[in-house]
Amino acid sequence: MTGASLTIALDVQPMARLFARLAAAGVDLAEPLADIAGHLERATQRRFETGRDPAGAAWKPSARAAKTGGKTLVWRGHLRDSITSESDGMTARVGTNVDYAAIHQFGGRIEKKARIQTLYVNKARAEAGDWRFVRSAKSDFAYDVKVKAHAVTMPARPFLGLGPDDHPAIADILMDHLRLAAGALA
Repeated sequence: MTGASLTIALDVQPMARLFARLAAAGVDLAEPLADIAGHLERATQRRFETGRDPAGAAWKPSARAAKTGGKTLVWRGHLRDSITSESDGMTARVGTNVDYAAIHQFGGRIEKKARIQTLYVNKARAEAGDWRFVRSAKSDFAYDVKVKAHAVTMPARPFLGLGPDDHPAIADILMDHLRLAAGALA
């Protein structure tokens, strides 16, 4: 080159170390996946408070909730309280081991066979006009009734899934993980 020139020499070692740290952070995702699993568990539990599916649509109220003024899918809280999360280096999961969870998540038809059902009441309460059923341990009177075969159709009330607020939260968790890896180069 004749005339004038400018030569720029780059020390690529710091950049190579940065890329190596970012590559390692992209392989070891155990910590961000644990954070994502925790976020999804909390988001799922919030749905039981709000009565809304992951997309934000309200669940169809259950007959029990409409009658008692309670919350749909929250009677004793077993389903809500069973929500757990776990992660490993490759996945983040949230879910439940409650056997009736799938019918609530996806909806469906339940076929009930004819049967004899024992009903338990408290005599003193029944004489006062309160015929609510009680557990056998709190009963002083029981009687059997014939229940005909019938079907119950359950509407879907999704509680598991990603909502619109979850995508940016997951992206933030992953970006924080990469920022920490990049900043650790100092």
